[in-house]
Amino acid sequence: MVSPLHRRNAIEHVLELGMCSVRRACEWLELSRSAYYRRPKCRSDRERLLLKRLLELSHEHPTYGYRFITQLLRREGWEVSYKKVQRLRRKEGLGVVRRTPKKRRCGSSRGQKSRATEANDVWCWDFIHDVTEDGRSIRILSVIDEYSRYCVVLESRRSFTAKDVIKVLKKAIRRLGAPKRIRSDNGPELIAQSIQRWLEAHKINTVYIEPGCPWQNPFVESFHSRFRDECLNREWFINLLDAKVCIADFQQTYNTIRPHSGIDYKSPVEIHFNQGFDSGRATPSLHQSLANTIQPLPMLT
Repeated sequence: MVSPLHRRNAIEHVLELGMCSVRRACEWLELSRSAYYRRPKCRSDRERLLLKRLLELSHEHPTYGYRFITQLLRREGWEVSYKKVQRLRRKEGLGVVRRTPKKRRCGSSRGQKSRATEANDVWCWDFIHDVTEDGRSIRILSVIDEYSRYCVVLESRRSFTAKDVIKVLKKAIRRLGAPKRIRSDNGPELIAQSIQRWLEAHKINTVYIEPGCPWQNPFVESFHSRFRDECLNREWFINLLDAKVCIADFQQTYNTIRPHSGIDYKSPVEIHFNQGFDSGRATPSLHQSLANTIQPLPMLT
């Protein structure tokens, strides 16, 4: 019982039992009588709408913290600060489970350093593994643009060959253009001679990290951490088709809606395609229906 509200509730319980007077109960529970008789102000209509929308977004995105929720509210036009959202979430008992930090491996990296300076400058790719309900494994190829954090490819199949990787990469290049460099680890599908020849023919330079040094490919590793936390660990895939649908939904949300702290809490599509949301901060009308939620941007083709 540290807050005045808890102390007030305890005093009311004592009074209901008829154990003592208000003065004596306030003395025992260390709460002044003026604080006991003072009642909190009722929330305004706007405050109730804000709290309801905050709870809806927090339930829809349980892995988002108060900073991400604040950005989503601001996109809808709410004038709200980080502190206010944090206070309301704490009062409602909302929070994100903190993951135990992993121990960093000590060692000097001698990998080639190449920082992306624009969209389609450096792509990074890697595989991530999951299983369906019948226990069969699925492999997911992810390709990320390092500058904008845009998820270029998120393809799921039972298995990948070098030819499959080339087909997926061709499709992505037809949509977005070819990158100047592509960074990856030393996986067998990514160092195959057929891929090497194809990349060389299309004048795409390769940057391979050192074996056993995943920190040299940080952008795709960070994406995989969010992908597993917000999609793979939350969904139970019935079959491959179910996995494809769920993963495509996550890719669309990640690219168009999810704020990214590394790019000033913007979404990757805003940086990659120079598309921005309305910067206006007008307060929503109290007569506006709460059914109006964020509408995802159309799928880019």
